[in-house]
Amino acid sequence: MNYLYILNYFEPDEENICQEEFQVFFQQPFTSRYHFSQLDIPFTRSVFIKDRLTILASSTSISLLLKEVEKLQLYSDCFKVIYYKNALTHLDYRTSLSYCSKLSEVIGGDTDLVHPKDIFALTYIEGVYYFGRLERNRGWHLYEHKPYSYSHSLSIKAARCAINLGNGIHNDLKIIDPCCGVGTVVLEGLAMGLDIRGSDINRDVSYKGRLNVEYFGYDPLLITKRDIHDITEHYDLSIIDVPYGVYSHISKEQQLDLINEACHIASKCVAITHVEYDEEFKAMQLHYHHKCYLRKGNFYRYFYVLERIHKIMKGYDYDIHISQYPNHVISIMKEYRTPVRVYAVGGDGFMNQVVQALVHTKHEMVVIPYGTGNDFSRYVNNGVKKAEDVLRESLQWHAQRIDTVKMNDLYYINSGCFGIDAAIANHVHDVVNVPFIPESKSYILSILRNIKSYDFNYVTIKSNQQVLYEGQVTLCAINNGHYYGGGFEITPQASLTDGYLDLVILEKIHKFYAPYYIRHILTRTLSNIKKTHTFKVQACDVYCHCSGNFDGEEILSHHYHFEINAGSLSLVCQRVL
Repeated sequence: MNYLYILNYFEPDEENICQEEFQVFFQQPFTSRYHFSQLDIPFTRSVFIKDRLTILASSTSISLLLKEVEKLQLYSDCFKVIYYKNALTHLDYRTSLSYCSKLSEVIGGDTDLVHPKDIFALTYIEGVYYFGRLERNRGWHLYEHKPYSYSHSLSIKAARCAINLGNGIHNDLKIIDPCCGVGTVVLEGLAMGLDIRGSDINRDVSYKGRLNVEYFGYDPLLITKRDIHDITEHYDLSIIDVPYGVYSHISKEQQLDLINEACHIASKCVAITHVEYDEEFKAMQLHYHHKCYLRKGNFYRYFYVLERIHKIMKGYDYDIHISQYPNHVISIMKEYRTPVRVYAVGGDGFMNQVVQALVHTKHEMVVIPYGTGNDFSRYVNNGVKKAEDVLRESLQWHAQRIDTVKMNDLYYINSGCFGIDAAIANHVHDVVNVPFIPESKSYILSILRNIKSYDFNYVTIKSNQQVLYEGQVTLCAINNGHYYGGGFEITPQASLTDGYLDLVILEKIHKFYAPYYIRHILTRTLSNIKKTHTFKVQACDVYCHCSGNFDGEEILSHHYHFEINAGSLSLVCQRVL
């Protein structure tokens, strides 16, 4: 599918930041306010992308275009066709009106010029007519008027730009604004559907931030009173609008300390400052690969996208790729004909994509923990939790050949499951995090919450034509690794190099006794319980009418065939396997 994105910004105040945001979204330099692309980006997040035309037909001749549109057999019970004016090529009013009328005639349904459900548009750019479905971007300022605000607060334009510069097109990053004030950045992130929260050291300000968030229907506990120095969780992205002393004095050193802390708690940081800190960041060994400004009169806000990766990788030859669609990693790896080391930066789902590209090759894989549970990375890297530490230390680690599991046409390296564990894993991003409770404990709460409505799946498991188990299950894991669920060592006897699958099955239990079984999981004594069955096999088949979860990938089938692939992947890790 081809798209035409139409951008609009005020010169010169917004030109610089608009073009930088464009480069983040489209991964190429800005060239025109009218941009053709095959990328389907979440354009409504941007304050500069005014409209998008999904191109359905194009031609240098209006008569040929009419024939192309007629072939599409479009239908809408409530539509209109408009001519979309552009600044590149002019078409006079009478001609454009005539063309739109002719296009309306070849579209089935009824027209409604006042309240159409579908808007089709024709535009003429540099000798080519383009026809398509028009989408407007008019809802980005829904949270502009909040109950509480300050004159020096970030505008929603600045807040959205900061989020877009750091987050890009991603949907699954964990984001924090550790100096969130009244919550402008948090609210805009929530409006975009992102996983974002905020904190502020000021009790009164953070309270007003909670009221703002609650006013628009979100959980007020997404904003807490907290000192940035007390944050121990790791995030994918932090966004900090550095205080610059409106109500109380703050020194340059204090400002840089806040930025440094924001960089420590996240893999990437967007720092917003009122002065340029290029030399200071260089001295702090912070690299910025995006820098821009938003101007209002004589006042400038500078936006820096800071990362520490370039400091760690100094002296090494490396490339950075961003996966933009399913199986993109496979396409990327086709560019590398000789063995390379690949750093998988993401959660279980992304690690799974990388495995598909590297299995049965000589390429090496390092797992950088950026996901929700990071169970596999925590085990193979001997508990090294921070992504920055794994990256730095992995430069001294050696590769080891490990087993992979082939399930039908999919490979995975850690865990596959079918019971309530799969139900939770398949909807892990739907579970609301409980503030101040670690993820592993939140997983326990998820079990207790979900088991009330869980319909125990019926499975049949066979190996070598023998039935290993048949019946309803509470938990059913087919593992290569030890952990799942944010820290549960469900298969403590598993090995990544022994050439076997480890199966653990917990029969249907009475829901009232769930805490009893959870205690055995936590103490690694689940295998001692009568209702638990464990097996070591090289291959097996599972028959059931439910979906499973395999290293973050949800798959639905009725027959799942598993087989171990001994020594089929090169893994770089700290633990000797």
